Amino acid sequence: MKIATWNVAYGRGSANQLRLKQIQEVDADIWVLTETHDDLDLGPDFCRIQSLCRSDEDSTKGNRNIDEMSRWVTLWVRQSIFVDEITIEPDRRSAACLIASGETRLVVYGLVLPWYNDQETESFTEEIERHQKRWMRFVRESNASLCVAGDFNVNLGGPHYYGAAASRSAINKMIQSSELTVVTRFRDDAPSRGASLYGLIDHIALSKSICDIEPKVERWSQKNGDGRAMSDHDGTAIQFG
Repeated sequence: MKIATWNVAYGRGSANQLRLKQIQEVDADIWVLTETHDDLDLGPDFCRIQSLCRSDEDSTKGNRNIDEMSRWVTLWVRQSIFVDEITIEPDRRSAACLIASGETRLVVYGLVLPWYNDQETESFTEEIERHQKRWMRFVRESNASLCVAGDFNVNLGGPHYYGAAASRSAINKMIQSSELTVVTRFRDDAPSRGASLYGLIDHIALSKSICDIEPKVERWSQKNGDGRAMSDHDGTAIQFG
């Protein structure tokens, strides 16, 4: 199984052709796309699970890049492994579903955590605690393992790049109490395939119970091979099982 996450910087316009080409090349079974749009469509082989639209956020008034099809989070899951959408309280910054592949049952929880000086949510710690209560309930009810992925807005490996120390501490506490492993916590953030030198702030965390064999991790640049911008974030994927 292959899981990928990528902040696609509004997910609109001509850059969607470049994004879709990159998405096809990565060839993941599960995508957690953040800061996206319904125009970025992965096609009929995938089920789509979405957060609420962003169009009525006060802070987006006057932003031409945001409309009624703009989303903070969209999950795309291959039809062959999709089981069910998990209904959560109305939320613009998270979406969840249950998948099954072989003997693996997995709750996939995609989210966007507060960025530095984010004025639209509760504190970083309160937001993490709110999400954590949800996904732990889903795991219990589904008798499944857990994948939490998306835009954490904090780099967790390599030299400091983005995010407050308190935010990083809150994430590490959440990871430990949820019995997760952040597979994208690169020690040196060595770039691959032309990826930037900056630390990732988009991450994938898996239940320790399914991380017995270290997953294969890949990373790609916000720009394609011709230097054309696809996003302002690098993307990352893991393969396991």
